[in-house]
Order: sequence, then structure tokens, then C-alpha cells
Amino acid sequence: MKILSIAKVSFRELLRDKVFYSAIVIGFFLLFVSILISKLTFVSQDRIVLDFGVTFMQVTQAMLGVFLTAPLIAREIQRRTIQVVLSRPVSYLSFVLGKLLGVILILAINALALGAAVCLVLLVSDGRASITATTGLAFVGAFFQSVLISTVTLFFASFSTPGLASVLSISVYLVGWNLNQLEFLAAKSEGLMRFLLQNMAMLWPQFEKLSLGFRATYDLGAPSSFLLGILYVLGIGSFLVFVSSRFLQKREMG
Repeated sequence: MKILSIAKVSFRELLRDKVFYSAIVIGFFLLFVSILISKLTFVSQDRIVLDFGVTFMQVTQAMLGVFLTAPLIAREIQRRTIQVVLSRPVSYLSFVLGKLLGVILILAINALALGAAVCLVLLVSDGRASITATTGLAFVGAFFQSVLISTVTLFFASFSTPGLASVLSISVYLVGWNLNQLEFLAAKSEGLMRFLLQNMAMLWPQFEKLSLGFRATYDLGAPSSFLLGILYVLGIGSFLVFVSSRFLQKREMG
């Protein structure tokens, strides 16, 4: 119950954040751009809208997760509200988890809004492709990608400034979409460098495994690894939340 109370307060605060509404506006603007692009191509309009819509949704969700989570800890420290909350029988883990749940609720609302907008455009488009289960799973994948990058940002924010946490998180996100390049470098390297690159590629957050943009566009269905990707987010996310709480505890006690 304490976690839910903290999540409720966090959600209300974030709901008033301009970043949330900016993300929604940007998302709808990019969707409008995809409609214009679809008018200029010979490819089926609904396929263009769906492909661009899922891509824009992934980026918008991820950036929203980063910029909402990065100042989360620093804001509480500056306001000294963290001391008030932790003076009660509330653990650091409960505090961090509650704050993150508030972010996740915002991400869920944003994902539902953008997903509904994409589906609405598809319903009124001239294309023949229909909204399928894979389309819905693509939206789910974008949501879990944003949850993953939010936990990564929370980890960085627990021991650094909001600006640095944002930069590091965006870097992790970009590399996480290009791990094949890292694997290629590992294959070309030798000795210790090859060992380090191989393990880095294996441990690095893999956002691409949760992406179904191409499969949703051509209704190819979700691969079996998609469910494993969601379980991976839940596992690594739980670990990062726990580590973040420990870092925050040492930061406050120090």
C-alpha cells in the first residue's frame, strides 16, 4: 500500500509535467507527418502509416521515459520531500519503486493515446491491410521499451545529475538499437577486447527484440522471442530498481 501511495502522488505530479503533454503533441504531429508521406508514395497508405506510427511511438515513448525519470530523484532531494517520506516506515526500495510506477502509468496513458490515434488513422485510410493482433503487440513492445529505458534512467539518476542521466540513458538507447555493430566489432577483435565486446553486447539492453514494426506492417506475427523480451524487461528492470535504491540510500547517508 505504501508503494501504491507513492506511485499515486508521483503520477499526479508527472501528470502536470509539461514533458508529458509535449510528448503527446509531438507524437500526434509525427503521425500527421506520416500521413503526408504516405500520400507521396506508391506503397499502400496504411502500411506507411503503421510503419511510421510504430517507429514514432517507440521514439516518443522512450524519450518521454527518459525525460520524466531523469529528474525524478533530484527533484525529491531538492524539495527535501524524500526525507519526509523516508522518515516514515518506508524503505528506499519502496520509495524508488513507487516513483517508477508513477512514470510507468504515464507511459501507459501515452501509449494508449498514440496507439488509438494510429488505429484511428488506419481505420479511415484507403489501404486494405487491417488492424491485427500483431499491431497491438507492436504497441505493447513500444511500451515495454519505454519501461526498460526508464529503469535504466532511474539507475543513472540515483547517483548522477538529471542532465548526465539523460545523456547516458539516450546513449544506452541508441547503442541498444545497434548491437549488431557491436557484435561485428567483437568478431573482428581478438583477445581481451573480443571478450569485453562480446559480454558488452550480451549484457547491453536490447531494445530491438521488442520491436515489431516490420512484422506489424506485413502481419507476420510476433516471434517467440517477443515474450522472452518482455520477461527480460521485467527481470533487468527489477534488478536496476533494487540497485538504484541501494545507490540512493548510500547517497542520502553520505
